[in-house]
Amino acid sequence: AKMTGCLTKDASGEYILATDAGERIAVKGASDLEKHSANHKVTLHGAQKTHDGKVIFEVERVEHIANSCIAAPAK
Repeated sequence: AKMTGCLTKDASGEYILATDAGERIAVKGASDLEKHSANHKVTLHGAQKTHDGKVIFEVERVEHIANSCIAAPAK
């Protein structure tokens, strides 16, 4: 699976992908998430899983698209 959006970190340090559809998806996995977490536009490759009732996207690979992005408004 893959997802494209704006990668950021929330106040607790969790990585969040804001999709163009306005979804906020928690992501974890790939070690290079950190270097892209300051509002970079990325495509994340991996698998969506449910952990304790929360959807988490397990990232295997980060495809960098742009050094900046504006997150779509949350739905």
